[in-house]
Amino acid sequence: MIINQKNRKKKLQNSNSSKPDKNHSKNDTKDTTQPKIKLPDKTTPPLIAQNQNISISDLLNPIIVQHPVLKKTSSLSNLLNVTVDANSPQLQSYRTLLQSHLVGSNKLTIEIKRMLQKYRNDNGISPIEHTQFLGQFGWTPDEFVIGEKEPEEVELEIELEILKEPDGFKIFTLTPNHANRHEENVWAKVTAKFFQTMKKAQGKFKIVNIGVIVNTRLRRQYEIKKKLYLDCSAAKATIQWGFHGTTASSIQSIAKEGFKHPDDLAKKKGVSLLDDGYFGRGIYFSLYSDYAMWYSEERGSDQILLCSLLPGLTFQCTERMDGSERQVGFDSHYSPKGHEIILFESSQILPRYVITFSQDDH
Repeated sequence: MIINQKNRKKKLQNSNSSKPDKNHSKNDTKDTTQPKIKLPDKTTPPLIAQNQNISISDLLNPIIVQHPVLKKTSSLSNLLNVTVDANSPQLQSYRTLLQSHLVGSNKLTIEIKRMLQKYRNDNGISPIEHTQFLGQFGWTPDEFVIGEKEPEEVELEIELEILKEPDGFKIFTLTPNHANRHEENVWAKVTAKFFQTMKKAQGKFKIVNIGVIVNTRLRRQYEIKKKLYLDCSAAKATIQWGFHGTTASSIQSIAKEGFKHPDDLAKKKGVSLLDDGYFGRGIYFSLYSDYAMWYSEERGSDQILLCSLLPGLTFQCTERMDGSERQVGFDSHYSPKGHEIILFESSQILPRYVITFSQDDH
């Protein structure tokens, strides 16, 4: 849930109504004589496949047939017959240029936008081609105009201030006495995941508080991984929620530094691993909260982590695979009974919530 839409709409209106820079083309000036084509928010146009020409009629037709001016114009047929030459060196160069500035970043400076505008003007890059490339890198046209991308999964307004800092980090603690409806929504969401994924004894536990983890660096690497998966397929970028149980001190370290692969942990002094990993030498999560709680309680902890995961393509284990590497061609493993999911890269994991629980005596 993005909660700062009003401010963003105001910024967008100011950006669109400001005077065009002298380095911009005339096409950037505001046309008040006819309605503007408005692409739907969060539209992700079809990806441009390599080594083929792609008609954009399917992309434009739903917009044009409803547009009061374009649907009457004699140039409609010419507009619909436009194709994007994916082999064009200019297009490939522009795509690479955009990628270098958009992937892993949530802001564009005025200087960068001017440079990109100049490249489009000099090389004949059309607005449709530009919009298609934006979609590939997870940006909308509105976000590009503003010069700022909305962070994903931001639920509390105060998170936005932390995420503006390159190394921003903070854990906001929520209690059952919610300060506002946004906190109430977070509490309801996490509570539902906690209780609905319990296999047994839902009435035995209660949530004391919920820590919302905000970590700019971890979010950035997670979003880069998600974009890489999106380049392969939308299905590969599907998000899964998973619980992880460990000591309270380890949870604080994970929230700040992220998860470490067992090979990296083994190099630290004083760190001993429980085992080599029954279903692969990776980072283990459970789809069930009480399964993770058992691991925490065994270590004297009353906390578990709830994380956003990018499993990618998952290999289903049929038997123990003690200490094995990730299966070739796969991004993660599932245990035979589906209790656990095993990931092999920290960039696949975004720690989101610290859940503090206790026994319910009533």
